[in-house]
Amino acid sequence: VLDQIHHPKNLGMIIRTAVGAGVGAVILTVRKGALVDDSVVRASTGTVFQIPIIVTSKLGDDLKRLKDAGFWVYGMDAAARVNVSEVDWPKRTALLVGNETKGIRPIVAKQCDELVSIPLENKLDSLNVAVATGIALFGITASR
Repeated sequence: VLDQIHHPKNLGMIIRTAVGAGVGAVILTVRKGALVDDSVVRASTGTVFQIPIIVTSKLGDDLKRLKDAGFWVYGMDAAARVNVSEVDWPKRTALLVGNETKGIRPIVAKQCDELVSIPLENKLDSLNVAVATGIALFGITASR
């Protein structure tokens, strides 16, 4: 689940990674975020055609629907205290990642069951959103 990802290359790389990790669908926001266009198709190397892309105008409502359907919603947040590699990932998981500079919007973060982070060394405060998403998605896959 992508909350206002701005850069088409990040969106394309996230989609490509999601396909490789076996994700069932990608949800993205229609406002204030990149939508699938030629640059996203190129960045994904065409994998946008291998996964359902759901565009939403009410992300909070859709996260609530996912939770009602039995999904656990985990949000990526660099300041979270829960290590992404230490989570016992449920079978039905929705991973929420936020905008490249602002992260997940606070109103959307409230829908998360848990916020998780990737511990970093050498005083780094965050990773590129596509890289962080890839680490988390393959961590989820590996734990299963």
